[in-house]
Amino acid sequence: MATVDFGHRCEISWASKAQYRDFADELVSATAGESGVRSIVICGSLAKGTLVPGWSDIDIIYFFEGSESPAVSYRGIGRTLKRLQTKSQIPVGVDIVSAQNFVNDYRIGGRPLAMTFEVAGSGQTVFGDDLLSQIQFKHQHIAMVKSETDRLIAAELHNWRRWYISDADGSDEAMALARNTKTLLKLVKYHTDPNLEKPFSYEQSVEQLLDLADLKQFHSVYKLAAETRADWPNLKNQVNEMKLRNGFFSSSLSEMQI
Repeated sequence: MATVDFGHRCEISWASKAQYRDFADELVSATAGESGVRSIVICGSLAKGTLVPGWSDIDIIYFFEGSESPAVSYRGIGRTLKRLQTKSQIPVGVDIVSAQNFVNDYRIGGRPLAMTFEVAGSGQTVFGDDLLSQIQFKHQHIAMVKSETDRLIAAELHNWRRWYISDADGSDEAMALARNTKTLLKLVKYHTDPNLEKPFSYEQSVEQLLDLADLKQFHSVYKLAAETRADWPNLKNQVNEMKLRNGFFSSSLSEMQI
């Protein structure tokens, strides 16, 4: 959910899984009292149990009362987050959502509708009202999700091509591998959303692709992307392996069309 600076992330001292959880707990405890906060939800890899130190961030959603949220509370959350990150540089992705709008349209800001159903299935309400329990996936949502998915896949491939052109020298193998992997994993999610059954892992989503005839040819590249994410801490100094994977990923992405 967060914007990722992979180059920076490769340089920081990676925290343990326990430190991620402690950081999240402290952030929630310190910000739950901000004016207007109705509910706080932890989602993403921390909630799913698929967190990878050095790769993952903490995804957190703040639901505010009413259709508008107080700017002063935004600042309060930001100051608290900045203070905590002086002690531990754990990356955090924050979404601010109107509780009223969420109940009416199921949207988490401007994010894809499929994400709402995934968060409803795997997210953890750690403060306030459990708004996620009100979410139900119904037949009419199928066409909406499919329409969004096609556009998201096309946009992701377009963005990857633009990045690849801009990264002409390709000198930073770690950053390139992270970018390639992130793109492939987004495509996996888009192809298999909404994922309504646990464990909500990338590995599970990759296996679902075997049921899609037009995607079977890319199964091996998607599988390796999931493995790359899971093994990220062990790859950081393996430049030759990174180079091999980058070549495979880049070649495969350049062949994808939609």
